[in-house]
Amino acid sequence: MTLSTGYLEALADPECGWFYRPGADAFKQIPGTLIAYWASDGLIESFRLGVSLGKLGRTSKGLITGDNDFSLRLWWECTQAEFCAHAASDEEATLSGKKWFPCNKGGIFRKWDGNHDYVVLWGDGGAAIFDHAKSTGHHSQDYSVELKFQPNISWSDISSSAPSFRFRDNEIAEHCGMPYFPRQASLLYCLGLLNSSVSKELFSFLSPTLHLNIGELEKVPLIDSTNDTHSEIENIVTECVSLSKLDWNRLENSWQFLRHPLI
Repeated sequence: MTLSTGYLEALADPECGWFYRPGADAFKQIPGTLIAYWASDGLIESFRLGVSLGKLGRTSKGLITGDNDFSLRLWWECTQAEFCAHAASDEEATLSGKKWFPCNKGGIFRKWDGNHDYVVLWGDGGAAIFDHAKSTGHHSQDYSVELKFQPNISWSDISSSAPSFRFRDNEIAEHCGMPYFPRQASLLYCLGLLNSSVSKELFSFLSPTLHLNIGELEKVPLIDSTNDTHSEIENIVTECVSLSKLDWNRLENSWQFLRHPLI
């Protein structure tokens, strides 16, 4: 049977055994009642059984500087004396007396860790950024102080392929590298879900464009597992993050580079 004859036969006889007609009620389980006829029954059912990431944590649009040419640098463009790589809070950043701090600006497709390229002018709580924006008429926008430098899951705003998610910490998030902060679920467990093949299928209809927005990520359902499985997943994700970090730091584009692996 060729594809064309099978197609015509299915149209003529819906009871032939290979004619698929999903019920309209099935799509009501998907937030926004999106029409995703290719989604499996199990995938659709996950929206009923799971809890959305939006209910389990908090997202942020990150920082909008208004003028990136003034506010951002690649990390090798500033001196070590002015750079603080490990501030754990906004208060700690201010007390360090440093001028430049790691900035998450998204970047290329890369899972688990990496894309540590930029630093942001965040000395004195970013005062220079907002003063400059005000004096030049640019629009700037800050985000909650309690979220800055905190562990989170980040992704790039624009991707030409499937979304990729990374563990981030000790950084300021910029609006092209938006963060998600799990509050009622394990960060590692959520990261494992978001980098899985299941989420790739979910995003094929939740976010079918080049942009992955906050609202679309918040719709992803998380189904908790048994304690043993939960721990196993977290251990696997921890190893993935560790290996990705090791891979990033082995070359000179990392500020944690020490020596080439071939030496």
